[in-house]
Amino acid sequence: TVIAPVAPKETIIDCGMGVEVRDHVYYATANGEVILKKDTLSVYEQLVIDKDAGNATGVIQYNGSIYVKGDVLSGVTMIADGNIKVDGVVEGANIEAGGDIIIKYGIHGDHRADIKAKGSLYTSFIEEAKVQTGENVYFASIINSDVYAGENIESKTAIGRIVGGAVVAGRSIIVENAGNEAEISTKLCIENHQDRNLPCCKIQIENKFYPGVELRINDAKYLGRTRNTGEYHRIAGIIQRYNLGDFNEKDYLVSEEDICAKKNILLVDDE
Repeated sequence: TVIAPVAPKETIIDCGMGVEVRDHVYYATANGEVILKKDTLSVYEQLVIDKDAGNATGVIQYNGSIYVKGDVLSGVTMIADGNIKVDGVVEGANIEAGGDIIIKYGIHGDHRADIKAKGSLYTSFIEEAKVQTGENVYFASIINSDVYAGENIESKTAIGRIVGGAVVAGRSIIVENAGNEAEISTKLCIENHQDRNLPCCKIQIENKFYPGVELRINDAKYLGRTRNTGEYHRIAGIIQRYNLGDFNEKDYLVSEEDICAKKNILLVDDE
């Protein structure tokens, strides 16, 4: 039996900055970093800093991408229309990118770092910093920081943790451990008022869930006393917990009256 393959979906690639198309062939009009994002192909000129960015470099503003081969020290302001990549650590600096920000060895903000990306942030740890992205945040550890992502916040390690501060995402938060044994106040929130009941709108805690952690999904707050791992979804105005992998999109069809009826059931022992 011969099974015919599914016809591939045609993708149209738009030309972004530094790219033009001639006879269905894409050409770079400048040297720099090639970026394909959301079906748009761009080439950003790249500024390379071969050492630490510190007081000597001052304010760095570039109409392209920036690549720092060292650390970004406290007091530095760095603004790029494209991506910003740092091979070292970012201290108490102000960094703003029109694309993604990639920080290899994390952010030690000392309550002074302010990181903004229209795209996503990729880093190992975020400590004592403010972060805002239009898309996603991928991390290993978030400590005492205020982090906002327009879409998802997700740890990329088996020991990922969020401790202290407020972490807010537009769609999902996925982490192995939330809070700590000291029960430090930690807020995990989903704020998505346009798509209140999307299946992707969830908070997922995979290993340990400590007291002191507050869960919110839009206008609903988790009021359960138990701190069990799993997926937390907002169903009919109430946050419900599911074992990992057990959630079914059909659960969104459950009405608020059905949930209230289940809560009012009284079990009586005949003996």
